[in-house]
Amino acid sequence: MTNMTTTTVDRDAPFGFGAFTPLAPTFIAVVSTKARLIEELNKLASLLAPPTTLALEPGVYDFTGDFLQRFVIRGKNVTIEGKRGARVVLQNFGLILPVNVANNVLIQDLHFRSNGDRSTSPRDAIDLTAMVPTGLTTTTQSTALAARVRITHCSFDGYFDIGVYSRTYAGAPRLLATIDQCLFFDANPGKPADVINDVLAFTNRGAINFDSLEDPNRTGTKAPQLVGNARATVAYNVFVNVWRRCPRIATGNFGYVFNNFLYQWGFGNDGDGTQGTSTWSGMVVGGGRESSEGGPTEPR
Repeated sequence: MTNMTTTTVDRDAPFGFGAFTPLAPTFIAVVSTKARLIEELNKLASLLAPPTTLALEPGVYDFTGDFLQRFVIRGKNVTIEGKRGARVVLQNFGLILPVNVANNVLIQDLHFRSNGDRSTSPRDAIDLTAMVPTGLTTTTQSTALAARVRITHCSFDGYFDIGVYSRTYAGAPRLLATIDQCLFFDANPGKPADVINDVLAFTNRGAINFDSLEDPNRTGTKAPQLVGNARATVAYNVFVNVWRRCPRIATGNFGYVFNNFLYQWGFGNDGDGTQGTSTWSGMVVGGGRESSEGGPTEPR
C-alpha cells in the first residue's frame, strides 16, 4: 500500500511577486468615520510615516464629489484593511501609491465602488505609478530596491477606467505586486459607452493594467512608451462582465497569471472606431464561446 500525503496551500499566506511579511506596526488606527479615515490617510502621505495599520470598521465611506477622494500613500510597511467578515465600502474613492517611495503595502478586505462618472469619482481605484524625476531618459537603469504591494480579498466595481492601474519605468524601483482573491465586476456592464463611427464602443471599464510611463522627452502628439519595470502575480481572482484588461500586462512588464475565472469580456474598437464593432465574448452557462454585438451575452 502506498502512503500518500496531501499538501494544503494557505492562500491567505503571502505569495507571488508581492509577497512580504508586514512589520509589526508601531501605530494602529481603528477607523469608523470618514473624517477619521481622511485624517489617518493624510498622515500616510508623509515619507516619515511610521509603520501603520488602518483598520476600518464596517460601513460605507462615501467620497462622491469630494475633492479629497484620491489619497497618496508614501509610507512603508502600511496595511489598509477592513474588518474580516465585515462589509467595508469605499465609494468613489482612490488610492495613489508612488512606487518610487511607498513599499510593503498591504490592501485587503475592502470593497471599492464607483459610479463611473469622472466628474464625481476617480478614474481608477488603486494607482501604482512611479513618479518621474527631473532628467529622466530612456536609457536610465534601475539601481533602487524593489517596492512590494499586495492587494487581496478586495472587490472593484464600475470605475471609469481601471480597478488597479500601474505605470512604471526602468529607472524606478521594480514594482513587485500580487493581486489575489479579488472580484472585478461591473454592475452596469459597458456603461457609459461612446459612439464611434455610429458604432457603440465600450472604450473603458477595465480591471487590471500594468503599463509604462510615456517618454518625458517626447516630441509630437503621441508619446512613445518607456520600458516598464513591474512583476505581477495575478491569481485566484474573478472577473465578471468586465469590458477589458482582465488583466493586461504590457510594455516590458512581466506577469504570472493563473487560476483566475473570467466570465464575459469585451473586444472592439480600441477607442478609434477602426474595427467597426464592439463585442462581448466569454464563457456562458452551457459552455462554448458566444458573443453579441453591443451588449452582454445571454446564457444558453
